[in-house]
Amino acid sequence: MGNDAIGLARTVVQFAVGGTMLILGIPFFIYIYRRNCVAYPLLASKTKVAFLTVKKEYKGVNSPIHDDAGPWGYAVSFFIFVGMCAAIMFIH
Repeated sequence: MGNDAIGLARTVVQFAVGGTMLILGIPFFIYIYRRNCVAYPLLASKTKVAFLTVKKEYKGVNSPIHDDAGPWGYAVSFFIFVGMCAAIMFIH
């Protein structure tokens, strides 16, 4: 009876830790990938037009930090991270 309760508590803790890491980690990887590997327009100026209305002017495009091989490193790191989270949640 005591072993069942310990096993259940261990499973709950594993899912709580692994799930929390997964929920916090996926947006982190998306943010880092977009910040370092995706070109986006640079904001030149913002002008307030009316109440809650802002006119934005963009000028140029940033150059991504990484070349063509950079996104593959992020993909490999992401899959290693997901594998670690799955191992935490499912390996007893």
